[in-house]
Amino acid sequence: MSSNTAKGFSVPKHSLYSGSNGVIKSFVHVFAKNCGDKKITVNAVAPGGTVTDMFHEVSQHYIPKGDKYTAEERQQMAAQASLLHRNGYSEDIARVVAFLASTEAEWINGKVITLDGGAA
Repeated sequence: MSSNTAKGFSVPKHSLYSGSNGVIKSFVHVFAKNCGDKKITVNAVAPGGTVTDMFHEVSQHYIPKGDKYTAEERQQMAAQASLLHRNGYSEDIARVVAFLASTEAEWINGKVITLDGGAA
């Protein structure tokens, strides 16, 4: 499951996970205001269907009749949801996080960046 799908789908038994993601946006915005005078930026990333162990554990809940497909089939289905027709991987997320932590991103503040290949 991903943080951006948590806000877009109603999946049984995921209410706490989904609800916590709604809080993150408010937290980031307020915390950025609190840290602004110290010149500290506060941002978050909201990864879409990123292939991880968690993806394989829960993907059947996000694809209609997902339990009828193999993990590999579900992964291919998720790739087709992206405008880039590929899955996201940890490295994709890490590159954006590294950028946000760099001086090149000093004007980005109080944002939740969705990383989903255009799927959302």
